[in-house]
Amino acid sequence: MTKEISMEEMLDSIDLTPTWISALPVLVEVAANGSTREGREAAWGELRRLARIVDAQVEAAVATVERGQEAKAQADREEACWSKHWNDGSDICVDCGADLQGEETE
Repeated sequence: MTKEISMEEMLDSIDLTPTWISALPVLVEVAANGSTREGREAAWGELRRLARIVDAQVEAAVATVERGQEAKAQADREEACWSKHWNDGSDICVDCGADLQGEETE
């Protein structure tokens, strides 16, 4: 049975959720030297879960940076091209030579 918590009770509560940085030494120690197999496996499982989360965050951050760089490069090309990239159907700007699919050509 779950007890309903009032707004006043939530405001009076203290969040004791550990941070990853504070939990990491404990997880590493248990993973390496835990007294039970289940404990060691659980610790390794949490470390793998953390690694997957961090990898996903890094991948998302890199993709965001790359999208920003691509958008800036496209805006720079458009700003530098007097015709704003007139295309004759070849995906190459007739005036400045920009590849309208992403990269500049000579």
